[in-house]
Amino acid sequence: MRKFQITGKEFSSVLAVALVVLSLPPQSLAHHGYVPHYDQNIKVNLIGTITEYRFVNPHSFIYFDVEEGGETVSWRCEMDPSRRLKQMGWSADWFVPGQTVEMTGTPARREENVCLLETMRLESGLELARNTPAPINIEREDEPVRAEEEIVGTLDRPRWPAP
Repeated sequence: MRKFQITGKEFSSVLAVALVVLSLPPQSLAHHGYVPHYDQNIKVNLIGTITEYRFVNPHSFIYFDVEEGGETVSWRCEMDPSRRLKQMGWSADWFVPGQTVEMTGTPARREENVCLLETMRLESGLELARNTPAPINIEREDEPVRAEEEIVGTLDRPRWPAP
């Protein structure tokens, strides 16, 4: 039976990697959940005007102004990462500044006028919900809807049958 032996140089390399990994804070080893940041027991319903949309990673954000008691209050709602939203069929083109939006979400625990998106309805009538693929009846320039044909594939990436 062969004995496993490690040289001094190999040991130093393994020790260095182990120390780096062990010195990382726990937050860097796993993605955080939403519960510590947003109060899931409270719901906010808002109607406002989109001012900006950031379709980015690690989280996308929609910014909008709400009229409250004669004053304009700026809000921000957090959404999933742009990569995930794109996989679910969402498009940044839907969120046009100046467009009216109705939002439902859970408020942030430590910040004012911040929420985690649950549902939204855009002025165009498009309704979206967190963790839900976009409706497949939306016309897109790159993938037009063909109502008379059955759509096959996964929810993340529908495939159109050959004509």
